[in-house]
Order: sequence, then C-alpha cells, then structure tokens
Amino acid sequence: MMWHFKQLMRLMAVGAATLAVVAGRAQTAADTVAMLPAFNIPVLTVTTTDGSLPTCDFVTAPEGCTGMGITNRTTVTGRMVMTLADSVLYDSGPYRVDASGITLRMRGNTSAYYENPPYKVKLQAKSDLLQRGSSVFNNKHWALLNQLTTRDFKSIIGPEVSRLCGLGWKPASRYVNLVLNGRYRGLYLLSETVKEGPSRCNISASGYIMECDPYWWNTTDSTLHTDHLPYTMAYTFKYPDGAEVDADSYAYIKNTLNNFEGALYGGQPVDDLFDTRSLMAWFLAHDILGTWDGCGSNIFVIKNDRYTAPLRMGPLWDFDTDYRKPGQWASVHEIRQFYGPACFARPELVKLYADVWQEVRPKLLARVTEMADSLASNYGRAIDASRLLADPEGGFPTVAANVREVKEWFETRIPWLDAQIDALVMSGIDGATSSPVVQRVMVYAVDGRLCFAGSPDGYAQWQRSASALRGAYVVRYMGEGGALLRTERMMVR
Repeated sequence: MMWHFKQLMRLMAVGAATLAVVAGRAQTAADTVAMLPAFNIPVLTVTTTDGSLPTCDFVTAPEGCTGMGITNRTTVTGRMVMTLADSVLYDSGPYRVDASGITLRMRGNTSAYYENPPYKVKLQAKSDLLQRGSSVFNNKHWALLNQLTTRDFKSIIGPEVSRLCGLGWKPASRYVNLVLNGRYRGLYLLSETVKEGPSRCNISASGYIMECDPYWWNTTDSTLHTDHLPYTMAYTFKYPDGAEVDADSYAYIKNTLNNFEGALYGGQPVDDLFDTRSLMAWFLAHDILGTWDGCGSNIFVIKNDRYTAPLRMGPLWDFDTDYRKPGQWASVHEIRQFYGPACFARPELVKLYADVWQEVRPKLLARVTEMADSLASNYGRAIDASRLLADPEGGFPTVAANVREVKEWFETRIPWLDAQIDALVMSGIDGATSSPVVQRVMVYAVDGRLCFAGSPDGYAQWQRSASALRGAYVVRYMGEGGALLRTERMMVR
C-alpha cells in the first residue's frame, strides 16, 4: 500500500487517533516508513553494511556489586541520512574509514534490554547533526536514545533544569524517527554525549572527565576506588580514554579525589579542592527533578586542568527516573553511594545549596512551563503520531499527558522544596560524630566479588579461616546506617 503525501497531511490534520487506525492497516514495513515524511520530525535512516545489526551479551553484576548491563558489544558500519519532508538535512555517505559513513553499536545498561535499544553513533567525519550553523559544534560522537527516553518530556526538561542551576553546558538534542535497515524503530532522541571539546565539556588537554559509576565492574578500562565511597561505586575515566590512562594520571586523579574526600569527611575546608557551588547545584537539580535512581544517574566529575582548577560537577544525564520521589529528597541527596550525606552534614554547604535555590526558584516554573508548551505546540501532533505508529495499541502516553506531568510536578515540587530547604537551613545540621563504632565489615576481591560481609567478630573469625585465600582484598569498615568509616587493603599470601 502506497501513501500519497497530501493524503498523509490530511491525516495529520484529522489527528493522531485517525492515524492509529491507518497505521493498523499498513501491510508492510515500507508502508509504515512511507508515512513518516508527513510528520514534522526528521527521519533518520540508517542502512548498515550487509544489513547486519549490532549485538551484545547481557550481564548482571557480580556478587557485591549492582546493576544489569551489556558486554561484548559489536560494531557495524553503514550510512546515515537525515531528512525532513523532502529536504536532506544530512548524509554521511557510504562507509569509508575516517572519511565518510558511520559506525553503530548498542549503548546503555538496562535501557539496552528493550527490543529497540539505544545506540551510539560515531561519524567518520565530524558534523553537527543538530545543524546550529557553526563548525564549533561538529563532533563524531552522538547518542540515539530509545523510546524509554522519548515517552515523556523528562530528557528535554531535565537538562534545562541543570542549566538553570548553573551547571554550564547541557547536551543538546532533537527528536527523530529512526528507520534502521528499512524498518521503523520508533521515536528516538538524537543527542550530544558527554565528551571533551569546545562545544561540550570545554576542558584543557591536561583535564579529566570522570564518572562515579556503579557499572565499573563492566569495563576492562582503568577503574579507581576511593577511600570513602562504597565498593559498589568506582570512578571510571571518560577523558582521557580509560584504556589510555597512564600510571601517572591514575595516581594523580586518585590522590586528588582522596584529598577531597578526606577533607569533606574530616570536617576540613573543601573550597580549594572542589567547586562547591557546582556540587550543591548538582544536588539541587536532582532534588528539583525528584530523581529516584541515585547510583545510575551518571555522576560526572570534571577537572578543567591538572594544575590549577578544582574538581567540579559535570552535566546531569539520564532522566528516566525523574518525578519519582514526590514528598522526598532525590536519592542522591541521602544515599551513601555519593557525597550527599556528607555534604548535607556541613552547614556551610547547606547554606550554599539554599542560596542556589533562591537564584533558581524565581525563573524555574515559568521556564519549564514554557518549554513543555512549546514542545506541544511545535511537535505535539507529530510526536503523538510517531508514538501511535510505533504502537497502534496506544501503549505510549500522549503529549497532553506529558505536559500535565511536567506542570503538576513543578507546581507541587516548588512549594515542597521551599519548606524543606527552609527547614534544612534552620536546623543547623551538625554532621560531626564522636567515636564511631564499626558495626559491619565488607571484604571484596579486587574484581568486585564480595568475599565476606558481617560483624567485626565474624570478620576476625573469617580471617582466621581464610588460609586458602591468596592475593589482594579491599576491607571496608561500616558504621551506623551504613556509613563508611575507613578502607584498608589486605594482602593474603
């Protein structure tokens, strides 16, 4: 069945419900693809070499670690063309190494378990796929985020909240309808990725981009455990590339992070070690958004250069679990997998957090409302139609529901934060504790396996019976509420 362009435009005018009926009658994948040019959303057509698709293996965390992920990702080559109606916006050309075309592979962790997963796109020649009119935005590295991301407006609103809080560069993105090897795969978000570069994370050649990562166990690159974070978390290198980190860089950044942690947990000044405004703004952005997934929220820590700049927080990423903590702080505010509890135990940092809130609050509701209304006005019909074309049974929410979700969340969240932040400041929080008592001991092998977990008495007994063990182990001593008191390395010969 072939669809005439003018007929499709009339269908769009009638509405998405009519389109659902028409989509249900489509006989072939080609029929479905033929409908896409009528929508006010670019069509991204990827044709891989020999029609092959990227693959992966699915893995779960070893004992003592967390998460589900993917490994053994394959990379395929191909051509990518982006069109809007009858205009060609971008054409990579056929694949030629370092000259034209693209490579494609799966990305993400739990999001990769979907039938249509997210992808990492690497252009062989730099380009700005968002077409902002300047070569400064040209880059090889892009992400295609799947319908887990595009089913709502969270990944559009979230980066703007990050920017309003003063966290600097935010990844830009646009909606696209993805056609992969002739088959419609759904509404995706074509996005910049967190990379070094003048138009992204603008750091010097001697700078660093780190990720505090619960999936550290799923990489063969350099990983770095610090003295105060739980063993479930480790830092991985985003720049320099983890596979290329030399011993000097590794030792330097580990010492830098441990110096900061030592000062933070030891009650010493940290302003010279970390840009504390960015740190508290990062927590505030998550508290505004009500992020549920604290460990997997892609925690980026940046050092602009090796010699003078303090550490600072990078942009927010991964907004799938926003609006999930009504009447509660975001998970990162409270859990010990990052620095939230230690920061909010420092009155001067609580005051800084409150100051950032007073800067952000007056413009917050108007800005997110404007964005949600603009998305609905400019792309609402096309987004609804795309979702129904992907699932004629109506499994995705409507744009009207997305707009309501945004407005209801922020209209409720802002007064809640007003009251909670006032209470934080007035409470005069004192995080100092005296003579903390070890209540639990955790022993890990260097590959992340949990070898022992129990009381100090049980640990002493385990040590006496551990004669069959060999090699290096990490011992973590935990206090009340799971607070990490100290870390030691143990060699068993």
